[in-house]
Amino acid sequence: MLSRHRLWYLLATLVLGIGAGLADQLLPGPLGYVLPLGALLLSVILLVAVVTVMGRPMPLVARPAVPSFDFLPGPAQVLLTGALTLQQGSQTTKAIVGSITGAPQPWEAFDLILRPFALAVLIVLWTVVLRGMGLRLRPDGVHDRRLLGSVFVPWDAFGPDVVTPATATKLPLQVARPDRVVRQGYYRGEPSARVSAADRGRIGALLRMYAADPAARTGIGHPDRLPVPAGD
Repeated sequence: MLSRHRLWYLLATLVLGIGAGLADQLLPGPLGYVLPLGALLLSVILLVAVVTVMGRPMPLVARPAVPSFDFLPGPAQVLLTGALTLQQGSQTTKAIVGSITGAPQPWEAFDLILRPFALAVLIVLWTVVLRGMGLRLRPDGVHDRRLLGSVFVPWDAFGPDVVTPATATKLPLQVARPDRVVRQGYYRGEPSARVSAADRGRIGALLRMYAADPAARTGIGHPDRLPVPAGD
């Protein structure tokens, strides 16, 4: 559920973080501490939640308009991005408002210099979570989308085993016909799927099934043909 509604979750953490930073700088007395402390407590809770859901598989959803079956970002990745958004939103707002309402201390000026780099990292995380990256299964092949590029492997370009033994975070795709592979942008290395321990077996089995069964591939993109379990 969280992965499907990740935009609203991230926007909520951003608004709360900005509100906490404004309260810290502009509200008098105890009122200026309640919201920042609440935001800090929530960020700690979110980080604890990241640990508890790290082993959960990536949700799989149907995209009839494409058509495709897409693997969404895992709940741990979404929760972590929200926790960092909450923290950076609060600290950045606090630094900006503090520099406007009063003379910043030397450490605050140094923080303002470093803050753009932290925000750049956060923008990358938002892009990865929201853009629709990762593995996409289509009737004509497998599309692996990354931050700076992508690779598309038609089903008839796979080798007999489809995938080779996986590493901790990567499931290499066995390509028998490299001339059929289409690359776009910057995609380093051989075609592979970024996976977790919870997803290696499931994704490998799905790829083998669709590569061996052209009839099954005609159902890709249809919600009623979504492989079960689909994930959260």
